[in-house]
Amino acid sequence: IYSKLQYSACHIDQYSFKVISTMGNNKLLGLLFAPQLCAASLCFDCIGGTYNFLTGKNDDSDDKVEAQHTNGFGSGLGGALGGGGLMGNGGKNTKYMDYSWNKLPQKVKNAATTLGWNESNWATKWARAEELWWEDMSAGEKEAANTLGWDQSAWDSKYEDKNWSDLPKHVQTAATKLGFTQKTWDYGDWPSSTDKWWNDFSDEEKKSLNMLGYSYYNWE
Repeated sequence: IYSKLQYSACHIDQYSFKVISTMGNNKLLGLLFAPQLCAASLCFDCIGGTYNFLTGKNDDSDDKVEAQHTNGFGSGLGGALGGGGLMGNGGKNTKYMDYSWNKLPQKVKNAATTLGWNESNWATKWARAEELWWEDMSAGEKEAANTLGWDQSAWDSKYEDKNWSDLPKHVQTAATKLGFTQKTWDYGDWPSSTDKWWNDFSDEEKKSLNMLGYSYYNWE
């Protein structure tokens, strides 16, 4: 079943933590200022969103939104409810599979559409292009996959073709959170803690699996 070949809610932004950290060990000040900083972050998000709506600007495109979600700064409720934000390094690292379709930047939606995804099957069903090996994909499909965060190793084998020392740093981190060590990864031994259904994983574990290239539809 688990064959790898088958492949809340307000939060304090990183900026808030930086400000609080300048208060030294005074926890009382931190507790007093944290809600205000969080509220200010959400307020700026709301103002920015209203401005964009009235002026027709689309801030949900290209790399700006990806940077906000990935870094956790200015993500406000959008990050809490639609991927990135609370969970940390989302975006390209997770192939955007932790995002709902309506939270995807437009550039990413276009790339996903090129590969055969749409609103109804995003991150829940196989896409047409996933039937192809990387080398059989067109240049446009490879570019679209790169935009989503895929590379050849992730696409073809979920990084199983790489030794631990050759894994991207974020993949090593994700594998460690799932219970892998360098030895078990290199020997292809999956931790017993991953022997469960997708919905039994925590959100953090799901995000780590996303980083390896897994989602609901190719896990079960």
